[in-house]
Amino acid sequence: MKKKKCAVVLLVVNLALGGLNAQFSEGAEENDQFGLAFAIINDNYTGSVERGQQGYYIGPDDFITAAFLLRFYWRNWRIAITENVLTSRHFNYRYDLLFAALAREYRWGELILLPEVGLVTKGRYRGADIQNWFHQLRAIPDVSIPYSSGGIGGFLALTVEGELFQQVGSTSYFYAALELRLVTDYAPSRIVPVMGCQTEIWRNRIQFESLLGWRYLLNEIDQYSELVESGILGAVSVKVRLYKKIYFDFGLSVYPARNLENDPLYANKAHNYIPQIWSVFSWNTAGRGLRNYIDY
Repeated sequence: MKKKKCAVVLLVVNLALGGLNAQFSEGAEENDQFGLAFAIINDNYTGSVERGQQGYYIGPDDFITAAFLLRFYWRNWRIAITENVLTSRHFNYRYDLLFAALAREYRWGELILLPEVGLVTKGRYRGADIQNWFHQLRAIPDVSIPYSSGGIGGFLALTVEGELFQQVGSTSYFYAALELRLVTDYAPSRIVPVMGCQTEIWRNRIQFESLLGWRYLLNEIDQYSELVESGILGAVSVKVRLYKKIYFDFGLSVYPARNLENDPLYANKAHNYIPQIWSVFSWNTAGRGLRNYIDY
């Protein structure tokens, strides 16, 4: 598969219907100030050390086997840093992808526009050390796969959001999203239509969110495209206000992949859906939904 290095245009159009006003209504005004979020994402869950020793676990422990997200918010500005730890047992290579982006929010009528500019780098960013450290904690064998060569690219993005429907007197509402992304290298371009729902199940304390869509990949990228394919994207999350401006999110997202050999349940299938289990620790993020944490 041949790499194509064209001029950078990463265009994200996210038409989100309703993710802005109903979330934790007492805390929504906090988002005009400083906010911080750190997310840990993993595709491997053993449930117990004994299950790890026996080789039983949920998730393939392959492709994006872990991800780490850091988000800084200040009024209309956002800095997003993401590291993806990628492995391929089938093709015997691994590498880490690091994304860093700066975005600013603008309002246009009922819509919110979020243009973004950033860099993407492929290389060695301690992903192997992190993966094997976690394996040692769960009594899972280490993964010894050589790193492939790296490089650097850039991207531009645009996100458009707007509210669609919310019943009067209710904290529940539905939203839809459309994402279009064009990337130079190291990750494929894509278009992603999405629909979802957010609702408070304990007012100002606990919020539930679900999302379902389709991720269509527009081109193929060396190595990365050998492990992923177009298909359904889904996610659910629960956001809990722990104390004042301190929040904890946890959830599960799934998306299609291929050529994954290590999953005890799906090793013999031509393709499967990777479960990504994630946790988010944040400060002052009342209005931030799960779409802030599934852009890996």
